[in-house]
Amino acid sequence: MTAAPLLAARTDLLSGTTGVQIVAGIDGVRAHRGELEALAQRCGAAITARSTWTLASAGTGQPWAVLVRDPSGFLRAASVLVEVRGVGRTSHIVTFAGSDLGHRGAVLADDKLWARRLGIALSRTLPARTSGWAVELGPLDAESTTLAGFLAGFPQLVPLDVDPIPMVRRESGLDEATDYLSPAMRRTLRKATNRVATDYRTFDVHFTRSQSEIRGLMPALEQSHRNRDHDRGRSSDLDDDATRHTWRSRLTDLALDGMLEVATAHIDGSLAAHVIGIRDGETYRVLEGHFVTSWARYAPGRLVEAAVVQRMLDEPEMVALDWMTSVAPESLLATNAAAPMVMLRAGVGERR
Repeated sequence: MTAAPLLAARTDLLSGTTGVQIVAGIDGVRAHRGELEALAQRCGAAITARSTWTLASAGTGQPWAVLVRDPSGFLRAASVLVEVRGVGRTSHIVTFAGSDLGHRGAVLADDKLWARRLGIALSRTLPARTSGWAVELGPLDAESTTLAGFLAGFPQLVPLDVDPIPMVRRESGLDEATDYLSPAMRRTLRKATNRVATDYRTFDVHFTRSQSEIRGLMPALEQSHRNRDHDRGRSSDLDDDATRHTWRSRLTDLALDGMLEVATAHIDGSLAAHVIGIRDGETYRVLEGHFVTSWARYAPGRLVEAAVVQRMLDEPEMVALDWMTSVAPESLLATNAAAPMVMLRAGVGERR
């Protein structure tokens, strides 16, 4: 680990009197999980920037954290980071823990001032300007209230617009999932339903938040995920041992926290498709969806996705369904909104 182990509290002409602490390793970061989670919740951060998610990513690299405290020692801003292998002349890239596979991170800070202090601390700690190092933070919500302060403290970072994350946002008076579908998608669902009836098949969708049920489903979900990738003639992200460990850990921890919900579709009693969702406050986030290729005639993936959208609409406290990563809108069941995103980069592809 190349990060400095500790920066003592001191008076800084730019950032004021703050304590900046660098914590290295998964055990060290976990020791601060409670205050990291409290900060993330104060910031309204998405689940992918909170402790349950980020601390399950140890399989992809040892995390380390930059913690910025006020004079009383209270945590006011923080970043949990990992170092991943770069390409070409960049030997390592420092990025947010949990942002693998395009998941959003967050600048965790109580306000713009603390975000600026976090930026200053990060710019002085990261070895980004040393030969072979680079920084790539994000994707981040472009409309984040702390983003400008963070950039002011770390001006070497260049913000770049990236593809937005599509969503289905509830609209007044539209209470049925079909209200949000294109005519072509509605036809797809009608044809699938008619084929189920014509072929005398049974089609059932089941939702569960039970930790024990989800644990029992995980081997089948993993097999479906991998087989669908392989059926498309490509390798699966779950073929990689570290990524598979992270996937399992996240599902286990989210289920234990009561945030995970799995929708499974069965045709004649056999698993035909699934959607893994995360109930994150007023937002229903779709982590993944896969179907079993042998049941493709009945479009079970689309049918279960429609059931998930309806699930969100049936609960008044839910305001949106978030597809979680930047996906081409034409490949989705439905979308009527999008969250603009940016990446913050320094030294990527360069040798300083």
